[in-house]
Amino acid sequence: MGSRLGGGNGHSRGLIDVQPVRPDCVLFTSNPQKPPPEGEMPLALGEVLQKWLAENPALRVRTTLPLTRGGQTIGLFVWFDRAG
Repeated sequence: MGSRLGGGNGHSRGLIDVQPVRPDCVLFTSNPQKPPPEGEMPLALGEVLQKWLAENPALRVRTTLPLTRGGQTIGLFVWFDRAG
């Protein structure tokens, strides 16, 4: 299992898991035990992505792919490059 990160400024009351998929890709998904409320998932993903990037300043996002189900965001793939 990857890292568990919570919401940054209180928008999210749940946790987001960050799971490595390959050396240049991670998957952000809701934690099964303590997921964010469904309507807050996009905010939670944004907060956790911002925190993850702040903790990894040598990474540059190359592209993202949101995962949706029934019109609701349920996850986010992030591909990145290492700076330098």
